[in-house]
Amino acid sequence: MKKLLSVLAMTTFSVGTLSSTVSCMPQKSKESKKNPLKIGLDIDKSKVTNSSVDPKTHHGFTNYYVIGDSLSDVDGLTTYVKDKFFVSTGLDSKVDFNLNLDGSYGFKDNDGKHHNAFSNGPTTAYNIANQLGFGPLQPSNKYSKVKENETFGRNYSIGGATAAKIAPQAGGILLNDVSIEEQARTLVAQQKISSNDLVFFEIGGNDLFSMITSQQSGNDAAVIKYMNDSIVRLRNALFTLLNNGIQNIFFLGPPIMDNIPRYAKEDDKEKQRIIDLGKEFEIKMQSVVKEVQSYYGDKLVFSSLYEGENSFPIMQKEYGELIKNEGIIENDDQYHSNESFTKDIKIKINNSDISKTINEFKNYFIEDNIKNYLNFDGKKELNVLVELEGKEGWSEYEQRDEAMKKYFFTDIVHPTKHAHEYVSDKLLKEILKEFK
Repeated sequence: MKKLLSVLAMTTFSVGTLSSTVSCMPQKSKESKKNPLKIGLDIDKSKVTNSSVDPKTHHGFTNYYVIGDSLSDVDGLTTYVKDKFFVSTGLDSKVDFNLNLDGSYGFKDNDGKHHNAFSNGPTTAYNIANQLGFGPLQPSNKYSKVKENETFGRNYSIGGATAAKIAPQAGGILLNDVSIEEQARTLVAQQKISSNDLVFFEIGGNDLFSMITSQQSGNDAAVIKYMNDSIVRLRNALFTLLNNGIQNIFFLGPPIMDNIPRYAKEDDKEKQRIIDLGKEFEIKMQSVVKEVQSYYGDKLVFSSLYEGENSFPIMQKEYGELIKNEGIIENDDQYHSNESFTKDIKIKINNSDISKTINEFKNYFIEDNIKNYLNFDGKKELNVLVELEGKEGWSEYEQRDEAMKKYFFTDIVHPTKHAHEYVSDKLLKEILKEFK
């Protein structure tokens, strides 16, 4: 338990900023040697629930699911951490654990309920669900349980998720259960697939962060190994979904990374290396897409953020034009296209600020403290709050959201609420066009 919670602590608060998480897996899994049409057919579907709807009232779709990482996550990571480490282990009978994201993160719905997201509002995939009539989305993961007559949530995206499997000591103890392949298998195990279901599928950002870190440290062998494992497992995920009856997959690739806040201040040479690595990753992705399409045709659509009208630089530029037209800014100098709104982060446990160093947080879970949780009468509370401090002060969410409209990014990688709204409107048009 001590080691588990230490890894949990480190990983939970490094989402979107994962450092070198070099895969310890072989370059090719046994799955890659199988007939691709048999991948995923071993999944037990005895506990599926049916949340299908009338396609006539949902733009022709019978259901909508999301697979991805923090760019799509709403309540995903926070729910998963509790489900895996507390509910499924029975520790919830002793500890009332709650993890929440606030400050620059999170939002309240119309009923005043707080939702955890790596943005100040709903994510792109979550917005599209609402626009198609499937909202509000509920999260789900492999440890989720539902009561009789209830259905599993439709959003499987988890902050920090990757395509590749990662080493346990680098966060794998937490994140390998929610890799893209595991998310696909969990979806099939929980959902009754209907005649025209749609999957919004996005992944690769965290994989790129890991590969960029390895590349910057000169470990090219690690880059190759990690990329190969990512591609194999990405392929498995796509075939798993389609082999089990999914009729429509909209696959959104990772963005160009050179102009996000994390890398925006790198020199031109380093930026080009980052661009080239990402392009190589996308080329390998597109090779998998072509293979899958050779079996399933236009049931799989790939949308690139590297080139074309949806390329990330174009989106950043168009967003600046949008907020100028809306009167949010008066000139381009007021648009923070590659800057983070967030300037600092605080971590609190039961209202005690322990954010000076991550080691202080890890030390909170020393063995004696864990024993105290397991040896007492009654139930203890463990409330963990991750609170991001913005560059501009605010007191109400509405004030915060208005200030953040001038920024494309909430932090060093995640878009703001208004940017997500712009992107979701753009991608919804593409989805409805491709899947008529």
